Amino acid sequence: VLDGAVVAGGTIGEHGVTFATAGDATALITAGATLWLNNAVAASGDITINAGKVFLDTVSGLTSAGIVASGGSVITVNATGDIQVLGHILSGGNTEQTFDADGNLVSEVIAWLNDLSTVVLNAEGQLYLGGMTETKSGGEIETGGYVRAAKSIELFGGMPTAGTIGVLVPGAAEVLVHNADGVIKISAEGDAEVLGLLVAGGEVVEQRDSRGDYIGRVISTFNGNSEI
Repeated sequence: VLDGAVVAGGTIGEHGVTFATAGDATALITAGATLWLNNAVAASGDITINAGKVFLDTVSGLTSAGIVASGGSVITVNATGDIQVLGHILSGGNTEQTFDADGNLVSEVIAWLNDLSTVVLNAEGQLYLGGMTETKSGGEIETGGYVRAAKSIELFGGMPTAGTIGVLVPGAAEVLVHNADGVIKISAEGDAEVLGLLVAGGEVVEQRDSRGDYIGRVISTFNGNSEI
């Protein structure tokens, strides 16, 4: 279980992580069995996770800013079992958040820093970009994870221990590649069920009210040679 924040090549401030200009700092996390991530992992360069099973909770995040000497940064998650993502994954940029005096989130903007950065999620079991979370009324609702990269995203799922769905992208999930010629690749040994939002070569801007509550999103595409 990883409850504390991990930052390589930066410092945590009021609006998020500020990365050093030198860059190329990396984060490597290895677990022989299950890795439960309940906080942020951020690096100016690559982030690599190897484990039996990987679970990213709703408050967790992986951020690779892409501040490297050459090429792009890569976020790689490998699991011999399942990967479940309820949090946020971002490669090639940094998220800047603004809060009001009461601590409510007013805005969240991605500053893209490296056009060549990528994300690779590779599960020998099931890759599930979502999960069930508790509502304010005490019930449960399926929520989705967010995976964003500058150049490309590759999602690989194997054969789950239960059922036949190797890659599951629920309706609340979002997979986005920012470059106009960006690529999203999904491959499953079993079935692939894709119900969420896929955007290759575009952006998604969240809309929030005065209290910071989410009310919708605006999707824009850049008219490039993107692929899914």
